[in-house]
Amino acid sequence: YSMHQTQFIEYTYDLDNHIHIFYVKKKTRQAVDEYAMYLRRIGQEIQNSSNPPQVLRMILDIRETGVFPLQYLFSKLRAINAEYPNIPPTYLAYITDSTGDIALINNLQYASAVKQTNYRQVFTPAQYDEAIAWLKTQ
Repeated sequence: YSMHQTQFIEYTYDLDNHIHIFYVKKKTRQAVDEYAMYLRRIGQEIQNSSNPPQVLRMILDIRETGVFPLQYLFSKLRAINAEYPNIPPTYLAYITDSTGDIALINNLQYASAVKQTNYRQVFTPAQYDEAIAWLKTQ
């Protein structure tokens, strides 16, 4: 495990399972900026790698905060998708038990900023181990 945290996001890379874990602590534009910074770093690593991963596995744990400000997030994602077009298919497990957030996330697949090769599933905090298991099978 390697870990880095600020007041906005706690980022952990699970080396054994190759999972990028984001624990969101604030639901602000600064938190989105920080998330985007990590995604850029991941994109750069993939671009510079002689042996890039076939899939990208991520956990976005929003149990404390709820979903990021979406319009702002989407503007960032569009820029990152344009910068790093060769990011592999991404499997993203959201952790939340808010029914409102779950409904929102389930509608995200229709958003233009979200790449068609993104696969997402929602798990409750109690299902955290299941989220890891789902990601490991991808």
